[in-house]
Amino acid sequence: MATYCMEFIGGPEDFAGVAGEFNSLRLGLAWHKRLAPGDRLVLFRSKTAEVFGVAEVTRTEKAKLPELFSAHARHNHKEAGQSDPQGAPERRRASMTKIYGPQRVTDGRYGTAIYMRMIDNDFGV
Repeated sequence: MATYCMEFIGGPEDFAGVAGEFNSLRLGLAWHKRLAPGDRLVLFRSKTAEVFGVAEVTRTEKAKLPELFSAHARHNHKEAGQSDPQGAPERRRASMTKIYGPQRVTDGRYGTAIYMRMIDNDFGV
């Protein structure tokens, strides 16, 4: 088992309503190659370096971005409590495009869905 830090632009508010297994979608395959089930992730807010939770990796999935969004967007932590689950793929694609830019978020690129379960949320989650 290894422990890694995982940066989030948001913070604990983005995990409101998350129960059980959820995911974070990342551009590229680095996290897919790096993580294994049982690894731990220390979740922190990028702007303040505030730690807001610890999660255990349950699995990772890789796919080209259209398939990644289609298959995994509805399980993303930011989709918890959304009233329109069918819109999840477009919302997650728009979010990733805002972060990385349209030149990097293209249909030919691969991404990773990191599935995890919160194991320590005494940080205010």
